[in-house]
Amino acid sequence: WLGGKVKDTYIAIVNNQDCNYEHAIFLYRAKKMLGINGKFRLLTVLPLTQEFRIFPREMGFAFRWLEYIETQWEIKTKRPHLIAEIANFCNEFRMYQREPFHSGSESHKWLWHYEAVIPLQAKMLAYNNEEAFVDRKSICLLPEHYGKQVMDAYVNQQIKKREKEFTEVQKANVLVGTWNVAGGEPHEDLGSWLKCLGSGYQTPCATPDIIVLCLQEICSLNAKNILGDESRRRDWTRFLKSEVNRAFPQSNYLVKSDQYLVGLLLVLMVKESVNPNVNEFAASSLKLGLKGYTGNKGGVFCRFEFFDTSICVVNCHLAAHKNQVRLRNEHIRSIQKHTKFLLKGNIAKGLYEHDLILWAGDLNYRLNNISVEGILEKIGQGKISELLLHDQLIHEKKKNQVLADFCEGEINFPPTFKHLIGSRNEYLTEKREPAWCDRILWRGQAELTRYGSCEFNTQSDHKPVFGSFEVPIRKKNQVLLSRVKKDIFKQIDALHHQSLPKMKVSENFVSFKEVIYKKEQTKHISLQNEGNTVVKFSVKNKKKGEIRSWLIVTPLSGAIIPGEILNLQLKVFFSEHQARKANKNPEYLSFIVVLSAVGGSDHFVEINCDFKSCFGNTCEDLVRVDMPLGLLPCHIKNYIGTSTTELVVPQALRVLTEFILQNGSNSKGLFFETGEPQTISVIRQALDFQETLDCDTVDVYSVSAVLLEFLESLAEPIVHPQLIDNSCKVLESTSSFQQAKFLLYENLGKVSLECFKAVLAFLKSLLELRMLNGLNEQVLAEYFTEPISHAEELQVKGLYSNSLGIQSSQRKYLLNLFLYS
Repeated sequence: WLGGKVKDTYIAIVNNQDCNYEHAIFLYRAKKMLGINGKFRLLTVLPLTQEFRIFPREMGFAFRWLEYIETQWEIKTKRPHLIAEIANFCNEFRMYQREPFHSGSESHKWLWHYEAVIPLQAKMLAYNNEEAFVDRKSICLLPEHYGKQVMDAYVNQQIKKREKEFTEVQKANVLVGTWNVAGGEPHEDLGSWLKCLGSGYQTPCATPDIIVLCLQEICSLNAKNILGDESRRRDWTRFLKSEVNRAFPQSNYLVKSDQYLVGLLLVLMVKESVNPNVNEFAASSLKLGLKGYTGNKGGVFCRFEFFDTSICVVNCHLAAHKNQVRLRNEHIRSIQKHTKFLLKGNIAKGLYEHDLILWAGDLNYRLNNISVEGILEKIGQGKISELLLHDQLIHEKKKNQVLADFCEGEINFPPTFKHLIGSRNEYLTEKREPAWCDRILWRGQAELTRYGSCEFNTQSDHKPVFGSFEVPIRKKNQVLLSRVKKDIFKQIDALHHQSLPKMKVSENFVSFKEVIYKKEQTKHISLQNEGNTVVKFSVKNKKKGEIRSWLIVTPLSGAIIPGEILNLQLKVFFSEHQARKANKNPEYLSFIVVLSAVGGSDHFVEINCDFKSCFGNTCEDLVRVDMPLGLLPCHIKNYIGTSTTELVVPQALRVLTEFILQNGSNSKGLFFETGEPQTISVIRQALDFQETLDCDTVDVYSVSAVLLEFLESLAEPIVHPQLIDNSCKVLESTSSFQQAKFLLYENLGKVSLECFKAVLAFLKSLLELRMLNGLNEQVLAEYFTEPISHAEELQVKGLYSNSLGIQSSQRKYLLNLFLYS
């Protein structure tokens, strides 16, 4: 039923992609199904929670919020089973709900994008008297929900219940200021405003950790400045930073955002000492003038995260004039609906998807039903509370028209507009009436410690307003959170212990120490059937995708009869591909395997590998390390961030080439004879765990084979094939080796150049003994061109296209010339 008439409508059950257990019912009208490419009118949105009611009617069904008949919708349908489908769908998910739904709920934050069609009774906690939430401490997961999507809802609620176990709460001081500067240039002393002095406050506020300054009309709002004034923005930003650092000389503040739109400017400053903990910045803006075409009215917004608390800031300038209440309300709703922030990973966050929203600006709400004389009289008598009875914004909030779920501090200061410029307390009332146009509100956990205006600044017809907040900042301990999650899953397993197949895993953490390049290391864990039924198991990746390629699990599936034990073999092996990934990303070395019993519990086994090797690394990283990589206290990527070492060439390259020159440069068959596999394995291990090679245990042929293997394993070639191809082209067109050499040397990076020169020097030293070792330039070019350039490998992988048509023989010829020169 719509307006007392029967209308065709559609019902959709929508869930959130990030929290797939959060569902809502959408009732809408559209000319086409789902409203695609057609008009779309959303009638109402309700979350599928404990408060949602659905019941049968003679010709269909009805739904509403709690017992509020004004939220009820009557649905007539030819599908009599539709009510059962909807009821069954939502019953499972909502049974694990721990708290009432309302505008401050941790759940269903994504729904507030549709705030305009959410019934008032669903928004306000005061309307919620649902008895189901009196005691929700003993909620247990039902056995039939184990392993289903609905279990996410239970786990999520349990994590929220135990949040104190892994969350540390710190207090942060946040200063919010708003000021319409009436198109003026920056010149006044802002110290009093920034220290929250004025309106009876005589001592400075606590030094803020974060400062948010919201300015309006930084340039005159006329046709000339329809696109704003970039120079004025820079001037105000520089001035504000200077004034802040002057007001708080003991702290240095950094400007993290200075988002602006025509006359609006939002400057976010962070104390240098807390700056490392403030991240995930994003900003946006919204034009509201002339139905969204101009920015003389509108909003600028920014968001950030302080540890694990997300904060959003709104700076707005709404429609002017006393009679434009409805338009101002529409502006606010537009901001609430259309404000979006694009984060890393192309993730969009709405205004309400934040823990704290700070809303400031020139909201332009005026005073109703009182004359100018009456306003001035009450200001003169100090009867602020009586004057506030006429405030439009307070009235609109009470009527739940706008910002009903936002808080505002007690106003004990006189109207901030419209003052006589140059005066502290005088008002200019010829064209405008005094009013509290400039406001600061908030939504979320925060304690307002000061709220006032600063009468000392007189350059504008508005007085600046300040708000000082103490904000609880949550800092999650990821280790403790991980333990809580593991504990929750253990409890879930215990609840189903009697009804599920029982498989015991001997270890939940397996660590492989000192893993050697291309050397297998094997461990076993045992799977024991402790139940009375056959356990059928399979091995899976915790995340989507295949198991790490360095790990081989045998068997991947099987069956264990009651009382028996099966040994699961875990074998790790790092070849070139795995080594490159491991050296690039420390997280690649840890992995969680899921041992899934059909109809039973999942067991999680975390597998960590201590793999640190020169093989599969980059020369740029290796020259930053002056010891064998296996002896590093941490991963190479973490180590080089603090290392001051800078070798000329990697230690492994130096050790290998020096050994060959000192112990067998005159030996025949170098690089042709491959050496013994066992000896090669010893050399690989020695390169990663020793300073030198022992000539009594290794031979020169095995070392020469490892040298080629080391060069081939590098994550990046010493000389990229494209650069070699370019030099070959120069050589082909000019017949000048010197020009080709110059091009190659000129375009090589510092480390690559030194490594290339070192290899050339090594090869030339071998050529000095060509009469003994039988080597020549052509042979060495044949052996070393591919290990140095990786041309064939990169071409096969599609990472390099031979666009110049250079043949392999031409590359070898070029290296041949380098050895001749």
